[in-house]
Amino acid sequence: MAQDLYSRLAHIVLAVGELSGDQIAIMNLIAKSGKDALTVREIEQSRFGATPWFKRWLQVKQPKKDVLVTVEDIRKSDVKLESKENRNIIDEMLKVAETAVIDWNAEQSIFEKNKCYLLVIDQADMQRLFQPYGPQAVSYMERYTEMARQSDHPTLDGKIVLAWVRYTEMDDGSLWIHEVQTDMLWAVGTRHITQRDFQDAMRRGGPRSKEANYYIRELIQQRKDSDDAQLSLFEYEVFKEFVAEFHDSVTRIIFPTPDYRLQHYPADLFGDKAAPVSVYNEMPKRMRFSKRNVKDLNVPAPDNLKDGEVWVFASRSRK
Repeated sequence: MAQDLYSRLAHIVLAVGELSGDQIAIMNLIAKSGKDALTVREIEQSRFGATPWFKRWLQVKQPKKDVLVTVEDIRKSDVKLESKENRNIIDEMLKVAETAVIDWNAEQSIFEKNKCYLLVIDQADMQRLFQPYGPQAVSYMERYTEMARQSDHPTLDGKIVLAWVRYTEMDDGSLWIHEVQTDMLWAVGTRHITQRDFQDAMRRGGPRSKEANYYIRELIQQRKDSDDAQLSLFEYEVFKEFVAEFHDSVTRIIFPTPDYRLQHYPADLFGDKAAPVSVYNEMPKRMRFSKRNVKDLNVPAPDNLKDGEVWVFASRSRK
């Protein structure tokens, strides 16, 4: 019953953004416990006991250790983290961000030649700009470029890559986008991961195993707060800059729909495929892309290019 309640609530709170990531994580903890409630002591002893929101909740409520806490208690709580109210961290990064283009070929592509359009900041600005996320995040960001290189993600000397668009230049003057992505949520999100979490992850597999990586990612998703959530906006920012820079000088911009990407693109290094609706549906809609069938575009591409719906943004001269 509790798990059903959480499932219903999760979509609501995530959609409206009323609750912090810490609250959602604790609701999930209670729901998955198989009980209607957990004691304050049980929550304190869990991996969420040291989260900023729960520590603030303890400070405000001052409950006894054996008090029972339900999902509804957490959902309806009026406790807020005052230091994070109305804080817009990424604006400071965007003020100094610049764009760059590099050649970049990767396995997850349907064409041989790829480029990456990057949104970057200077490495020298990193410590100042990421300082609001705390020392653990800054420490990770100092190693970010090397970690990105090991993951076969685009890098640029002297820069931190905030987000990128991977694309191919077609012979007819079109640009075919393969992906829009940022690693910032996962990089900064390590600030929520404890030594115990890493140990638990390693018990599930090695440092580069699917099991360990997905376990850490799940924890970051559960614990992300409003400051972390801002980082996903880099995907829209780099996409917007890409379209603004090229839409008048190219024939058209083509972008896979979620279905097209899942059906026709190769899997990642873990054997999985992903096409977040927020990226592959909502972003092109906001930028006024329209859906077309590949077969109707006469794209000069490999003979094995599959038909299916894609998003298309035609240049003004072709509209």
